[in-house]
Amino acid sequence: MANEIKYNFALSLANGPLVDSYSPSGLTTNQANARLVRNVQTLLAASSQGDIVSLGGVVVPGLAAFSNLDSANYIEIGIQVAGTFYPFLKLQAGQQSGPMFMGTTEIYGRANTGNVKMFYVIYDT
Repeated sequence: MANEIKYNFALSLANGPLVDSYSPSGLTTNQANARLVRNVQTLLAASSQGDIVSLGGVVVPGLAAFSNLDSANYIEIGIQVAGTFYPFLKLQAGQQSGPMFMGTTEIYGRANTGNVKMFYVIYDT
């Protein structure tokens, strides 16, 4: 089979005289490994290097979406290099992102204050 994963995206803005829209054609991609992870994970504020995101049975993370379930604190998603956390995404309380292509097999999450719950779904490629 082919094109098992489909993704459509539309973005629009209407703020008085400022109007814009962006709607690229849909994206499709193949999934060789029929696996995904859908989870809620608690990120610990005490972890300055971030907590590794549990991938379950996913071997090669492909498309991923993240949601910050906290009502007050932000979270960061990133990678670790030599024990140093490098965030590439920051989600304020209640925000969500994605889907996005991960391109890495180790993903880390970090809470800024207190323990924060994060929902995510990651499709294996």
